[in-house]
Amino acid sequence: MKAFDTLIEIINFSLLLVIIDADEDKELKIFRGLFKKRRTEQIAAIARLTTEYNYQNQFQMVQIIADRVHKVLKENQAKVESSGYIFGSGLPENLEEKDALANTLENTVFFSEIILKLPDLSQSILAQKEELKNIMKWSIGFCNNTNLLDHSSMKVLHLVAQEMNITERHPDYVNPYRKIEQTHRSGEEKERPKSKKPKRQRTRGPQLSDARVDL
Repeated sequence: MKAFDTLIEIINFSLLLVIIDADEDKELKIFRGLFKKRRTEQIAAIARLTTEYNYQNQFQMVQIIADRVHKVLKENQAKVESSGYIFGSGLPENLEEKDALANTLENTVFFSEIILKLPDLSQSILAQKEELKNIMKWSIGFCNNTNLLDHSSMKVLHLVAQEMNITERHPDYVNPYRKIEQTHRSGEEKERPKSKKPKRQRTRGPQLSDARVDL
């Protein structure tokens, strides 16, 4: 399974092993460039996972990925917390601490993307993995505070925090990939009797657009 091999490779890859001798500003620029490249690879691999495999294969693959991510995040949580990392301070000087930070950022955003794109399947797996849910809660909060992620990655974390009910959902939050919720809503709409609404005279001027939160 090519998509699976690519996904596992992404989990095991360390961004900062290639950053050894560089000044602080250059190092941060290199990191962000590499992170952006890895995100492109992650998104492409997840797209193949969601389109080229049936539910059974997806479930097996995500279950294995969840276990790998759990292991990586748990190991690096201990390293990051013991390092005394200060939020907003950029990248650590110590190579091992850089590696732990990079692995935490990469795997958190990566697995968050899977949860958003395969929500029903992922939530059924997470329901059996309470420790992973707690580690994801920690890592999402941690990554949000590093000030190292781009806007797109921050949006993924913002949405997955709502998807996992870590934070309160926006009233207009909708995950278009959630099939169970869509089926439920569709059934409600069919059962709901149609009522005639009185016609209102339209007024001219600026109008607020729908504030729906989409992925």
